[in-house]
Amino acid sequence: MAAAAIKISAEVDYDVACAALVDGGKDNGIDAIYYDAQSKTLFLVQSKWSNSHTSSIASGEVLKFLQGVQDLVSLKKSRFNEKIQKRWNLIEDALKRLTSVRLVVAYPGSGKIDADIQEKIDDFIRSQNDTSELFFFSPITQRELFQHFVHEAAPPKIDLTIRL
Repeated sequence: MAAAAIKISAEVDYDVACAALVDGGKDNGIDAIYYDAQSKTLFLVQSKWSNSHTSSIASGEVLKFLQGVQDLVSLKKSRFNEKIQKRWNLIEDALKRLTSVRLVVAYPGSGKIDADIQEKIDDFIRSQNDTSELFFFSPITQRELFQHFVHEAAPPKIDLTIRL
């Protein structure tokens, strides 16, 4: 699901999106990292699967993600797994050049993010944007994921003109 979130948010192909995956133990709540050098945007993704398609993402998962983002932008390399540490030069370079950071939370629920969780996200974004608008938040829900996969699975359009 994190690869789909990168594909949707950054508008890249699946090979690029899959290469952005860093999920695993000690990922500090970050499941995918992608830097778009052209737009100078760093995409950080947290994704959670749930069998309950009406739920939202849990508070603890969001707090872990936000702490991971804080650790990443504070360059606390030792707090991350090997997958993320292998990308550290790219992360440091991205942080020097970027013009925006997109925090993406993807979950298969149809419910909105709970108000108390959204408030924590908004507080974090405000704290990071103290001097300029740099951080942005985007949830990706079941609806966006479904629409994406339907579009991907659709046969290509055929534009055909026939003369008789």
